[in-house]
Amino acid sequence: MSTTVKDGALITVDPSDSTVLDWDWGTRHLAVGVTISTSTFRLVAIRQAASPSPVTLDNASILTGSRSTQVRIVGASDAALGDLFELSNRITTSETPAQIKERSIRLLVEQK
Repeated sequence: MSTTVKDGALITVDPSDSTVLDWDWGTRHLAVGVTISTSTFRLVAIRQAASPSPVTLDNASILTGSRSTQVRIVGASDAALGDLFELSNRITTSETPAQIKERSIRLLVEQK
């Protein structure tokens, strides 16, 4: 099961879990008929006990219908409790001219 994130949200990630996160761009950020052409994710450490970042991303994708995106958080088992990261998703739209939009959330490594 995945979690749909809200702009600016703080998501807690258990070190032993792999967590799938969805961005629903179509509901709030895209006009009717507009789709996502490209999507990239970026993870930046804000506060961490170890270096380099032990948290990684995989399986980034544009979902069916091309109005939402998804990524999986993995590798948090090597992160320290209390580590904090910013995860952003940047998309390019199918419009002419295309728009570029970016939204971010924060990930906190915490025992659940």
